[in-house]
Amino acid sequence: MSVILGINAFHADAAAALVIDGKPVVAIAEERLSRVKHHGLHVYKIRPQWRERLCAVNHVDDTGRLQSVSREENPLYYDLIRAFEARTGVPVLLNTSFNENEPIVEHPAEAADCFLRTKMDVLVLGACFCRKGD
Repeated sequence: MSVILGINAFHADAAAALVIDGKPVVAIAEERLSRVKHHGLHVYKIRPQWRERLCAVNHVDDTGRLQSVSREENPLYYDLIRAFEARTGVPVLLNTSFNENEPIVEHPAEAADCFLRTKMDVLVLGACFCRKGD
């Protein structure tokens, strides 16, 4: 029997996972233990009819750390989500940490630096669209 316990305590969101014989048995995020919510994120049960389409954000306990945005708060991001929904039927975007072996990007200069030194294809900063090779 192969047993792996993975613990990530070095990044913004601590997490742990237990894998037995190559199959995930349990995974848990810091907020499940401490009830600390991160930057407006909330934990909700994902409705059964959406679980397959939202598999990238559906945790093993059928919850997701969801964040909402209104058009008044961020019109560009809101319109992007609506445009994605119009093309795919899914009104959800996966928002993940923007970094590579460093603290999470917080400023445009850090975003540009990360973009230029990684295999990232595209960077969008506000209304600016950057593609490598352009």
